[in-house]
Amino acid sequence: MRLAITAGFGYTAPLYVGAGILLTSVIVMAVAAHQARSHQAGVTPSQVPRAAD
Repeated sequence: MRLAITAGFGYTAPLYVGAGILLTSVIVMAVAAHQARSHQAGVTPSQVPRAAD
């Protein structure tokens, strides 16, 4: 039984790794797009309103 579970993780682990890489790349692209949009609009970080501490 333990061998079957280990073999199962051997097959599913690459899926989790791939999903993690995909998720990370999507987040990075979203952040980059947001920064590009902000930069393109001529908004500097000092002009962006900050949340009250």
